[in-house]
Amino acid sequence: MSKIAQQKQPRKEIKIEKLKKIEAFYTMAYDDYIASRVLLNSNYFLQGAILASTAIEKYFKGLLLAVRDEKNKVPRVHLDNFEELKNQFVGTEYEELFEKFDDYFIEELCNVYGFRYYDNFSNPTSIGFLVNQFLGELDYMVFLFNLIFKSYNNDGSERVTKYARYKDEYNRDLYKSNFILNRVEKDDFMNRESKGFSFYINPNKLEPIILESRGYIKPGTTTVFKTQEGAVELPVPKYSGKIFRIIMRGKDDPESSSA
Repeated sequence: MSKIAQQKQPRKEIKIEKLKKIEAFYTMAYDDYIASRVLLNSNYFLQGAILASTAIEKYFKGLLLAVRDEKNKVPRVHLDNFEELKNQFVGTEYEELFEKFDDYFIEELCNVYGFRYYDNFSNPTSIGFLVNQFLGELDYMVFLFNLIFKSYNNDGSERVTKYARYKDEYNRDLYKSNFILNRVEKDDFMNRESKGFSFYINPNKLEPIILESRGYIKPGTTTVFKTQEGAVELPVPKYSGKIFRIIMRGKDDPESSSA
């Protein structure tokens, strides 16, 4: 159990109108999260990553609404401007939550925000990850969001979120490859064999480059990835607290490398 789970969070008195808005953010976030999980587990990696980004942004906005004064609206801050979003929580009881997040995973979520449209980029850019590790960090963040904020009815009973309801119902889409709900150690899960994926866009070329692993990847080995332009070998280290990012560069790009 994480330290944040052991801490007793102060219960705020929140008016029912505001509480409903927070719950609406959490419900929309959960729907995006579940859709993301389904896509990632069905090999639609880019689409799943984009929905993961929107899910986490909505969770942040719901939590941000909880700490702001009644008259203050949630600022129009998006995940691609993460530092500005993070600053909104400075001095609140949720500030330390950010210490629990993998900054590599956050960077992937911020980067994939722009991949909704191919014409968003003026320079070559890419995202890439091991699917198991991406899914693991996504599940961990959503678990924390649902753990850290609790709301209550007037009689003192806890209001049930959609996440909690589906958890109690052992929903297949929520439980599939979910190391937390299946009680698997995080390091063991993150070092399991997984598919790998990377998506590269050069605004000067019409077609993006998609890189996928040939079969499953075992962290701690060298793996062959295939693209439309051929194959490349890439060493994949074991998980040690940060997800492995696959960063593609074109032959003509500056600082051409894979890491």
